Amino acid sequence: MFDVTIFNELKTKGYYTFELSNIDELNLLDKIHTICSNVNYTTAVHTGAYDNYSKDVEFETLEKLKDAAKINNAWQFWYQSNDLQNYLSFKEQSFIKEIINNILNKCYPSDLINKKEDGARNPSITMFNQKCYINPHVDGSNNFKLCNILIYLNKDWKEGSGGELIVNNTKVSPTFAKVAVLDFKHVNPEHSVSELLDSNFKRYALITGVNCDISKIEYL
Repeated sequence: MFDVTIFNELKTKGYYTFELSNIDELNLLDKIHTICSNVNYTTAVHTGAYDNYSKDVEFETLEKLKDAAKINNAWQFWYQSNDLQNYLSFKEQSFIKEIINNILNKCYPSDLINKKEDGARNPSITMFNQKCYINPHVDGSNNFKLCNILIYLNKDWKEGSGGELIVNNTKVSPTFAKVAVLDFKHVNPEHSVSELLDSNFKRYALITGVNCDISKIEYL
């Protein structure tokens, strides 16, 4: 259900965070965390160096690229997989889309959201291991982008591990079931991810990008 207080906070601060608490949602996120830990990551994002993306590359080769990323002026380096749907049943696929759409409908008025995307919001997995990072930047380069929704999956994150989302100088810990919504329509906040420091920790999250309904592009 739409919450105008949350919407106003997004329009003012550019982000909103909260935690999922429904037991069925938590159980699915727990399963997805296990899936994430078994994925073979062969895609890396390294904007600003090389060709921005490396796809279908062996993980060991990507790790060597990561070591050189900062030297080559990459302003981010992290791993991504779009294979989550391959590991979920049809019911689970529908449920994760429902979770995302419920978050979206809680944060934004329905006529601002591109409803044509409702059935196609398949989240990607992001994985940060030691030395992964994202430097400060803004994402909303066009009027069609509404927001990004991040759902964190990490029960083992500890203070000092790194990997925090930083929005307007505020740190958001990537703890299990934490949701972060970044607004690109109204504020387009500067954000980053601090370098992951712990060699024994992998930071997993689901990310979904959402576009505006272009017929309501001037909606405030």
